[in-house]
Amino acid sequence: MNAQRLVFIVNPIAGGKNKEAFAGWIRDFFSKEAWQIDIHYTQAPGDATELSRRAIEQPCRAVVAVGGDGTINEVAQALLGTPVPLGVVPFGSGNGLARHFGIPLRPKKALALLKQGKTICMDVGRINGKVFLCTTGIGFDAAVSERFASYQARGFMTYVRSTLEVFATYRPEEVEIDWGEGRHAYSIFSATVANISQYGNNAYIAPQATADDGYLDLCLLKPFPKWKMPLVGGALFVKKLPAFSFYEHRRVKQVTFYRKRAAVSHLDGENVYEGNRLHVEIEPRALHLIVPR
Repeated sequence: MNAQRLVFIVNPIAGGKNKEAFAGWIRDFFSKEAWQIDIHYTQAPGDATELSRRAIEQPCRAVVAVGGDGTINEVAQALLGTPVPLGVVPFGSGNGLARHFGIPLRPKKALALLKQGKTICMDVGRINGKVFLCTTGIGFDAAVSERFASYQARGFMTYVRSTLEVFATYRPEEVEIDWGEGRHAYSIFSATVANISQYGNNAYIAPQATADDGYLDLCLLKPFPKWKMPLVGGALFVKKLPAFSFYEHRRVKQVTFYRKRAAVSHLDGENVYEGNRLHVEIEPRALHLIVPR
């Protein structure tokens, strides 16, 4: 592996932040050392995966995703099962993966981590074969993801707006869930399968989750009175959601959801449509990731 070559895959619209100056920052940051720097910009969904696949055809130190969890996901797809580590410079709306692992949110500190960090092996999940690094699921969170995607504006406040709009008319969903012990009928507000502790923006759906234990965390929120929504929202940000009686948690290696009708799901912050049977499973220690020492 060429320890002196870094390939950056940049999503120019992630998080609604302008990245015109970023190429200059990268080259300046590494200018005093003999690093070979390659920078590529995505133009459409799927570009990050294809660019990353081409990047690892030649030896390199790492492929670095510059964007949000969706961009990171696309880059990771090309690196699964290879010795090439994933680097992250967070520029998303939520930055769940970066926050979970303590990767700096300031670009220049994140660049420094590429020199100074260590490499770990992390688990990844799959939903109907599609890769996720952070979370996937159905219900309220998926509906919010779908609404968020309908807006041009990105960022935390757009998430807040989307959440309030969806909550005003949202109704719980009847599903059957099988985590290896037969089907169980549930009425759910949301059902999340987490590989890491949070959605992003330090909203902790699974504060007990780790990404290298060989398990996924199934987190169910059963219906609750609407007046409790502010309490639920607050608990998300202080890691107290498991204290509520309508929160149910299991560590699983696989889980299948059976829905009465096909509807939206979410995957690392992106809305996806996967039909009315959703099978989720873990792929242990499948991805190398650069994190703080």
